[in-house]
Amino acid sequence: MRYQINHLIYDPQRQQIVDGDQQISLRTTASDVLLFLITSQLHQQQDYVQTYDIGQAVWGRHVSEQSIYQQINYLRGILGADILVNEPRKGYTIKANIVELAEDAEPQIPSKRLSLAHIGIAISLVIFVGYFIASLFTTNELDVVLSEPTPVSSMKGQALHSAANDRYLVYTHRKHGDIGFSLYLQDLNDMSKVQLLGQSTDTTSYYFPYIVDNNVYYIKTETDGRCQIFANELPSLDLAVAKFITDCGPGVMVGGFAVTKDHKTLYFTKRENTSQPFNIYAKALTTGSERRITLLNNGNVGDYDLALSNDGAHLAYFRYVSGQTQIRLQKTKTQESQVLHTLDGYSNGLTWLDGNLIFESNGDLLLFDMDNEQIHELPLQRDLYADLINPYVFNGQLYYTSGQFQVHDAVSTKDKGATYQDRIATLANDQTYRCSSSSCFFVSDRFGINQIFEDVSKDVSRQVSYLTANYKIDDILLSEDNQVFVLASNTLYQLNFDTGLLTPLLTDNIVTGATDVCHQQIFVTLEEYDINNLYRLDLTNSAMQLVTENVRDPIADCYAKTADVYYLRNNSDDLFSFDLESKTEKTEISNFNVRGHLQYDVFKNKILRLQGFNQVTEFSNGVTASHDVKITVFSIRYDKDLKWVLGYSYSGDMKLNRVNIRRY
Repeated sequence: MRYQINHLIYDPQRQQIVDGDQQISLRTTASDVLLFLITSQLHQQQDYVQTYDIGQAVWGRHVSEQSIYQQINYLRGILGADILVNEPRKGYTIKANIVELAEDAEPQIPSKRLSLAHIGIAISLVIFVGYFIASLFTTNELDVVLSEPTPVSSMKGQALHSAANDRYLVYTHRKHGDIGFSLYLQDLNDMSKVQLLGQSTDTTSYYFPYIVDNNVYYIKTETDGRCQIFANELPSLDLAVAKFITDCGPGVMVGGFAVTKDHKTLYFTKRENTSQPFNIYAKALTTGSERRITLLNNGNVGDYDLALSNDGAHLAYFRYVSGQTQIRLQKTKTQESQVLHTLDGYSNGLTWLDGNLIFESNGDLLLFDMDNEQIHELPLQRDLYADLINPYVFNGQLYYTSGQFQVHDAVSTKDKGATYQDRIATLANDQTYRCSSSSCFFVSDRFGINQIFEDVSKDVSRQVSYLTANYKIDDILLSEDNQVFVLASNTLYQLNFDTGLLTPLLTDNIVTGATDVCHQQIFVTLEEYDINNLYRLDLTNSAMQLVTENVRDPIADCYAKTADVYYLRNNSDDLFSFDLESKTEKTEISNFNVRGHLQYDVFKNKILRLQGFNQVTEFSNGVTASHDVKITVFSIRYDKDLKWVLGYSYSGDMKLNRVNIRRY
């Protein structure tokens, strides 16, 4: 089906706008937005379309106004600002004559009788505009060719980060059952030659190899919180005599680094303490002097995935802030920086190709064209449902890993995590396991997209949602009578059990956290002026009341004798509680957050804490008991019987692939 918009012809299948002899290719997302606007006006008789509806239809979730405006602004440049308009408080509409065309129908272009003067002016304008449009779209044409991918690594487990020179490939890999990633060397002239360089242990892991000439740099982390960068020579690496370069801050979370070709300067990410986001530092390798080169930021993660241009003049990097990733560019001499583009969600694997940037975002391999500041999707042949992680380009070769990186499971256990059996035998993601006093619910993508399930018995679950879009569900929230609420992409939803669909709540707020429902009240943290404030939402009348400011990670203990709300503060490592009856705050546990990655739960006055990825502590009536879990755990909850519910990630196969990439 095609559509005529005034004199323009829009072909959704080909993602093209035809303007006379000019064929204009549209971005995939922009074409989807245009098609939704057209069909809403023609078939649903909606004069205006709200941004929320656009986000749900095109992205399958709530997205920022900025993301939608980027696509609208792009379409306006093609259709005209007077055709695609926005009416305040109403939404977007197409102010044009729209006609639905059959496949074999000829467009009906309106004709007008023009004077000779008008014809002359029109011819001049057509020549000028046509030249301008032709030059514009010739410049914007994607000129990147990718070959068919070939696998590089053959070991079972997870390949992660890679780096190469003309002869060798160095990459990190985690075998099934291992906690950390080991470091491997592969001969590109003889793919059968694979050498183990650094073996991970229960306390040691390797990340981010980086090659300059015949020197390989890499990060080594310890579970006690140490992060260090080392260097060694290829190919006969002896990690026992590796050269120590620098500390990369506290915590096992790392953000990557880059080294200049003359080996004089190291750019790396570091944070001053575990509650702070990452910033970029420069270290002079000849003198050892070190300085921070990016401004302090309030990002959730901060700066990560550094990519140094071939001439060393520019440093590109990501900054993750409030659910969005900024692509930033900084001059290495002057530290002058700019935001190139902002994307929804988390991106990874920033790398250079002929002066442009390649990276992964929301499962797609993208190219940012520096000349016209546009994003293009690269035509990479791969499994549609496979994760794509850490693209890296060297000398006309694109390396990346694909498969299932994090295969989540949520298991109730009585043995404190000593042994496990997976809930299901497939590589589906079972996660976000939450329990009320009577039932437990979890999220799984076992049928292709995330759905909500009720855990009926040990081996039986019941699907309770029938979502048509793939929501990124961050948390499930429950009430005493088993109403289900969902926090997804900074929006609070309620599950309608009759339809199986989600109804949005608090659509005008950025919701960063939420608790279970206590006595028809739910507590939410809202982002306001770069801080998170805690509010009480009365579900009976939708009234909102401020409880306290500057908090994070709230949890309500609805089943204690007196309901309390627990939370952390950004400027403190203590755990606080707020008595809902007396409206007073007290410090519940001092120095509660001591090692970075923190997950906790409160149920019937018992507090359960996961610190790091292996150490679990229970606090109950002044008694503290600690346990070491045998596998890497990402989240922890109590179930209705006070058993632990461990959310963990085990190694699905993640293969390292190689593709020839070139521009023509």
